[in-house]
Amino acid sequence: MYVYHILRFFIKKELSSSELVAGLNQQLMLYPKQVNEVQFNILDSHDTPRILSKAKNNKKLVQSILAFMFGQQGTPCIYYGTEIGLDGFNDPDCRKCMIWDEERQDQEMLSFMKKLIAFRKKYQPFMSFGDLKWLVYPEKNEFIGFSYTLNDEKLTFYFNESEKTTRIKDQKGMPAVFSKRAEITGEHIMLEQHGFV
Repeated sequence: MYVYHILRFFIKKELSSSELVAGLNQQLMLYPKQVNEVQFNILDSHDTPRILSKAKNNKKLVQSILAFMFGQQGTPCIYYGTEIGLDGFNDPDCRKCMIWDEERQDQEMLSFMKKLIAFRKKYQPFMSFGDLKWLVYPEKNEFIGFSYTLNDEKLTFYFNESEKTTRIKDQKGMPAVFSKRAEITGEHIMLEQHGFV
């Protein structure tokens, strides 16, 4: 159910940011914190269409969804081929063979995934042990943020799924440790559609 809410917000556009938070919080409340810290987070599998196909081959959207999942509590899991842009609809299409020929792989997506994994490894304690706070802006239904606080340090995420570029006030010059489709100045952050920081 956890991924269900994420896909309904990012791909289907059926939920507002506050409804996404309500759905995710409902799932988190079902289990003790120790279970949530190790929950298995997956966007697609051998039994579902691949995330790239669900997103109608919109790689920017897929990157935003992956970054969101990697910013959540639990263990992010990537179905083989996602890292190289493998698509596929329902079974058996979602089980197609891995593309081993590097010339046929999406090297941009592979590079993105390597950076995302490195980010997660470096900041994993925040997602596992930090205190989660959702940042919802009622006037921006397609914009969501959240932060983790751990030992007086804060890690903040923002995601813009609006068709319009969204401007937010910079958080006291906090450095951007991982971003895509974002312009960051000392005063504000501009996020394009599917942009995140």
